[in-house]
Amino acid sequence: MFLAARNGKPLSIADAERATSSIINSIAKNKLSPWLDDVRRYHQGTFQHCLLVTGIAVGFAMDIGFDTADVKRLGVAATLHDIGKARIPLSILRQARTS
Repeated sequence: MFLAARNGKPLSIADAERATSSIINSIAKNKLSPWLDDVRRYHQGTFQHCLLVTGIAVGFAMDIGFDTADVKRLGVAATLHDIGKARIPLSILRQARTS
């Protein structure tokens, strides 16, 4: 999704929903902590942040008893919350992290 946005291509909600479903399934199966550990080991920066936000939002929604449709909606919103950063040059994003 981030690569498509960076290249000015349209985003697919279906791709966002698939990515979110994968996160939801992982958290439902293994709980939140192992998933967070996997994300921390995988990647740095904005992509990692978006995945962490999605995981925390989904884990929270599950813990307080959201129904499945609401967990999915919240997860997709969290997955896409920073998609605009994909169009910001990496040099600027890297500079913002070191400030």
